[in-house]
Amino acid sequence: MIAHKGIVRWRISVQGVSAHGATPELGRSAVYDGARVALALEEYAQLLAQRETHPMLGHPTLNVGKVNGGQSVNIVPDKCVFELERRLLPGEYARQTLDDCEDFLRGRVGAEVQLSFEEPYLIDPAMETKPNAEIVSALAQAQRATLGCARELEGANYGTDGSKLAKAGIQPVVCGPGDIAQAHTANEFVAVEQVELATNMYAHLLANWNQ
Repeated sequence: MIAHKGIVRWRISVQGVSAHGATPELGRSAVYDGARVALALEEYAQLLAQRETHPMLGHPTLNVGKVNGGQSVNIVPDKCVFELERRLLPGEYARQTLDDCEDFLRGRVGAEVQLSFEEPYLIDPAMETKPNAEIVSALAQAQRATLGCARELEGANYGTDGSKLAKAGIQPVVCGPGDIAQAHTANEFVAVEQVELATNMYAHLLANWNQ
């Protein structure tokens, strides 16, 4: 795998005015305003799906993963908080994408909806290594020698620690035993036979590097 998406995660707060549930007209429900924000975020996500795609990674995405609002059923909620993440393509930057999302929301929900955008609590850049990089050809040779064939170059929607290496100026390739379908599941596992094959592949790669 020579490319994967990056991630930026942050929170958006909607501010309302609290009041007793018996007199809701005296307040302003952050949940009602939050519903308008949610619909706008859905529209924004749909627009992202129409942007130019990456040949390996497709289009950028947005997901609203958590929503929290209200204190009690008899109180008009004065706050509603969205927690969301944006998956980044190579060449996209967290601050740029956050500003783009904020501009879109403010234009859709109107100035009467009080929005607050928190600083992101997680930023992980996208990763992309060129197909003709030295590490890619060296790994392909090691695969042919130990596995019988070179694997097809791919990209992924999920992230890895390879993005940290790429940020440091290293050209990483993500390649190892197991199947991503088993990752982060209740019965997560890697077959011993695949660990052995990967070990042989790594050993061949290191022994023949730059030869």
